[in-house]
Parts: sequence; structure tokens; C-alpha cells
Amino acid sequence: MATINNSEIQKRIISEAKIQTSIDKVPTQLAEKVVPVLISNPKQTPTILKRSASDTSGTSIIYTTPKNHDFYLTYAMLSSMDDSASDNVKTRLQINIKGSTNVALIEHRSLSLVADNSNTAIEFTAPILLERNSSILVSNVFSVGNSTKTGIIAGYIIE
Repeated sequence: MATINNSEIQKRIISEAKIQTSIDKVPTQLAEKVVPVLISNPKQTPTILKRSASDTSGTSIIYTTPKNHDFYLTYAMLSSMDDSASDNVKTRLQINIKGSTNVALIEHRSLSLVADNSNTAIEFTAPILLERNSSILVSNVFSVGNSTKTGIIAGYIIE
């Protein structure tokens, strides 16, 4: 049997398995056929929450991922509001993933001269790894009338 010599692993086993040390014996060896499975993430920073809103046509940056660490996207929301004078509005939230740039994660389109209000939110059960040093963008394209866009993202950095 293999012996567990790492005190940090022993502490995690106690904590995550909810072992009561006053009652139960802490395992110090691995059985031949029993292998514990631990999710071992490197240091993870707290959730990052960023927002960008604009009522002009064009693109704005919600967040730029770090160049030296991995960023995982866990949540994205896009909201758009158009008045009845706006023309053929296209609003999108774009991300960069390995091998693909400016992927439209969420997109709203509205008809010309029709008031519209659209909201889409996605919570990812499996976080999405984004390209390092890339921008998460929200864009709004229209030429007349009024249109407002809001993009919100949440995620975390692995150091």
C-alpha cells in the first residue's frame, strides 16, 4: 500500500471527506483497489465580475484576459433595448477561444422600426477557457434611433 506523506493532502482529505478526527481515523495509506479522487486546482482567484454598457453604435471591451494566467468564463449575459425608430440592430457578446477569434457567444437581432427588449444569460456548468490576453467584447450596430447594450461576464483566473 502507498503511504500518504503530504500533510496538505491529508488536510484536504479530512476537510473534503468531512472526517471527524475525534471519532474517525484519518487514512494514511491508499488501498490497492481504492483510489481517492481529488479535484486539484492550482490557486484560483475569486470570481471576477465585469460589466460594460453603451448606447452608441460600436464595440466596447468588457474584460481583457490576463496574458500570464488562464481565465475561465463561468457566466455571460447580454441585454439589448431598441426603440421603434432604430434600424436593423445587431447586438453580440464575443469571446476568443483556442483557434477561434471573436466567436459570437450570444447574439440579438431586431427588426427595423420595431421596439425590442432582449435578455440572454448563460451559466456554464463547465467553465470555458478563453485565450490569454484576449478581449471579451460587446458590440451594437445600428445607424438611426436609440439602442442600448449591456454585457456582463463572470469567471475566474487560475494562477
